[in-house]
Amino acid sequence: LKDCEYVTDIVSAKTNIEDTDLVMIGNRMGLVYENEILDKKDSSIEIILSQNDNLYTWDKKIELLKADCDHEPAVFKTLDKDEYVLYYSSDEENPGESYMGGNMYCAVYDKNFNLLKETKIESSLKNGILLYDVKEKDGSFYFLSAREYLTDCDLVVEEISE
Repeated sequence: LKDCEYVTDIVSAKTNIEDTDLVMIGNRMGLVYENEILDKKDSSIEIILSQNDNLYTWDKKIELLKADCDHEPAVFKTLDKDEYVLYYSSDEENPGESYMGGNMYCAVYDKNFNLLKETKIESSLKNGILLYDVKEKDGSFYFLSAREYLTDCDLVVEEISE
């Protein structure tokens, strides 16, 4: 990494832009991020896409999840050419408890980012989950998360079969 070149601003906001992830969607780049006014308060998860492959021009943001609780995005990926999946943790079942009340969820979107289904992922941790990453191998999913993030902050890998 010797040469760096400024390309453009993608998002400009007077809020906290956190937990960002650059993803490829066809020949376009997407930025998935958490948009929150204050840490550990209600936040939305949004995506913004480049208009083409040169990364200089970006479309308007698309809200994937409304700011009705504290959402924490972990992984956004393409399922197939017409569907995307977002793995995230959220305190939606324990409002106001943020990380300590968080559980894991999966949301599936169509090619236009319309929500098709949202599912809670049953975990042996019960709650207090801050999800970081998800990997799939041999029909099982492996979830990397922090348990009781604000106190113990134990990193945990949990295997969950389909």
